[in-house]
Amino acid sequence: MENLPPIKIIFKEGPVLIPSLHGQRVDATYDLWGGISASEFFPLHVDSAFYVLSLSKFASRHDDASTVEAELLAAYKLLARAWPFCGGSFIVKETYHLLQIRSYESNSEAVQRQLLDREGLQDVTKTFSVGAEVLVTYSQAPLDAARQVAKAMHGDPSLAKLLHYHQLAWVAYYRHPGGQRSSSWSTDLYKVRDFLVEDFGNGNTARTSLNISEADWSFFGNILNNNDLRHGETGIAPALPTADVDQLFRLAKAWIRSYLRKKGLPVASS
Repeated sequence: MENLPPIKIIFKEGPVLIPSLHGQRVDATYDLWGGISASEFFPLHVDSAFYVLSLSKFASRHDDASTVEAELLAAYKLLARAWPFCGGSFIVKETYHLLQIRSYESNSEAVQRQLLDREGLQDVTKTFSVGAEVLVTYSQAPLDAARQVAKAMHGDPSLAKLLHYHQLAWVAYYRHPGGQRSSSWSTDLYKVRDFLVEDFGNGNTARTSLNISEADWSFFGNILNNNDLRHGETGIAPALPTADVDQLFRLAKAWIRSYLRKKGLPVASS
């Protein structure tokens, strides 16, 4: 019986700078869950290059191929939520459906055709792939830490929800698809603080447990509450000073980083 390759999806981010590597190569593979493997690659002796993340899993029948690809994409989405806390930048490739194109490469159709041939069947589906180039800087190779955070999210839907709030807010504010920016970013960002309050029982306990200053906690709440932002899921965002919004995102990221550390998960220092 022919040995078929695993279903694999490949994400290329970059060009990427990783100064902390000092020219060293990155080439590592880790197990995730459910038979999924994750690999990262960054070449030797380069100032910048594409950082390559690939996820793979074997399928045994042709009708498993699309299911396996969906599992790989779901795993990638969890990794993407963890990425900015683990040394990477935002790799928000889960927005590919908005563009009606793929932002990853996949061999699922090719493997599926081989499985169909094995079973005496045929299929004629076809897809299109495309990548985008954005110069970004990583503080470290992210996958080892990110897969640990992703595993925690895989087993804890509430943790996955917290990091999803952060990602949704960031995408809505910094990557809004043209036109006027919706205020949905503020609703999702405020959910980060709401989550911490609920998780720790009250705001004071959340603050002290995560070493959050009263000034930062109040700034976050006052900005979002006093500008009709908190409940503006479908409205147009009121104008806010860019510096204030950037500070809101810095605070939310720092609080989540502290929360992940409290759970014993590895996160980057910035």
